[in-house]
Amino acid sequence: MGSESTIFIMISAVLCQASAVLSPVVIEEQYLFQPGNPGEVDAYRIPISIMCPDRSILAFAEGRKYGRGDYGSKFLAMRRSKDSGDTWTTTEFVLDDNPSVDGLNLGNVIIDYYNNSVIIVYVHAHTHSELYMVKSLDWGVSWGKAIALSDRNPKLKGYEWTAGPGYGIQLKYGPHKGRLLSCGHGMSLELREASCLYSDDYGDTWHLGGRVLGIPFNHTKNTGDFAPGESQIVEMYDGTLIMMSRNTEAFHCKCRIFSKSYDAGESFPVSDIWMVDDLPDPNVCGSILHHNGILYFSGLDSRTSRTNMTLYWSLDNGITWPGYLPIYLHNSAYSCLTAIDNNNIGLVYEKGNNGHIAFSKIRLHA
Repeated sequence: MGSESTIFIMISAVLCQASAVLSPVVIEEQYLFQPGNPGEVDAYRIPISIMCPDRSILAFAEGRKYGRGDYGSKFLAMRRSKDSGDTWTTTEFVLDDNPSVDGLNLGNVIIDYYNNSVIIVYVHAHTHSELYMVKSLDWGVSWGKAIALSDRNPKLKGYEWTAGPGYGIQLKYGPHKGRLLSCGHGMSLELREASCLYSDDYGDTWHLGGRVLGIPFNHTKNTGDFAPGESQIVEMYDGTLIMMSRNTEAFHCKCRIFSKSYDAGESFPVSDIWMVDDLPDPNVCGSILHHNGILYFSGLDSRTSRTNMTLYWSLDNGITWPGYLPIYLHNSAYSCLTAIDNNNIGLVYEKGNNGHIAFSKIRLHA
C-alpha cells in the first residue's frame, strides 16, 4: 500500500473517531486582560492566541490607552502560559506606539517552525498606513526590532491593508511547504477586499498574494454589497486553504464569507467563494481552526448584535455546521481559537463591553 493511501486511511480513521464522540464543553475560564494596571490601559481589544512548539501558549491583545475606539494610542500586550492555559504570566508590553493618534493595529501572529520563531505582522497608521513585523527567537521571551515590510518590497509602501486579526499560518503540505501566510483585508472603502501576503524566505520578504475582491470594484461599498473584511485562513490535509471573512456589508445575508485557494494563497477562484448561512455575522471578526480533521469557528450567535459567543464545528470542511456550543450569552465580540492538544482547544475573546478579554479552555471529547 502506498504512503499516500496509508495517510488517507489514517486521517479518515481519526476523523471518524473524533466526530463520533465530539461533545465540547468549557472546563475552565479566566480573565487574561483587564483595564487598569499595568500601563493604566483603558480597554483591551483584538485578542490573539497561538501555541508554540515548546508547548507554551502566547496570548496577545491591543491595550488601548485612552478609550475603546479603534483610533488612539495603544500597547501590544502579551501573556504566556506554560501549563496549557491553567496559569499565566503577568501582562507585559511587546510594543508601545507612544502618543500616536492612531498607532499600531493587530495583526497576525505566525509560528515559523523551520526557524523556531514567532512573527507578529501589524500595521502602524499614524500619518499613513505602514506594515511592520517584529520577531522573537525565544518563543516570546524577547523581541527584535520592528521592521517595515516595505524595506524589502517597495510595493508594500503605504499599502492600505491590515493583517488578521488572528493567527497566520506556515504551510505544512505541498510544493510551497514552509511558506508563511498573513491574511487580512484592504482598508480603503473603495478597495475593501480579503487578501493575503506571503513569504517564501521565512519573513524576510513579503509579496502580495491572492485577493477576494469587493463588488462593485473600486467603489465605496454600501449595505448589501460584497465587501469581505477581516479574515483568517487555515490549511487542510490536502493543501487546500480555506479563508473565512467578515461580511462587512451583509451581502446575501448576515452570515460568513468563505473562499478556497489551491495554489498556496496566490489566488482565490471566484467559483470557490461561498456564503455560510449557518454562521451568523452581525459585522464582527470571528476565528477559524482546523484541528484533527474538524473545522471549528468561533463567533456570535446573533445577526443583529454583538452577543452570544459560540463555538461551531463542521465535519465536511466548512460546507455544513451542525454542531455548536454556547460560550457566553451576553456582550462579546472578537475572538481567536488555538489548538492546545488532541483533546483541548483554547478560545480568547472579548467578554462584556468594558474592555475585558477572557480565555476559555474547551475539552472536545468526553
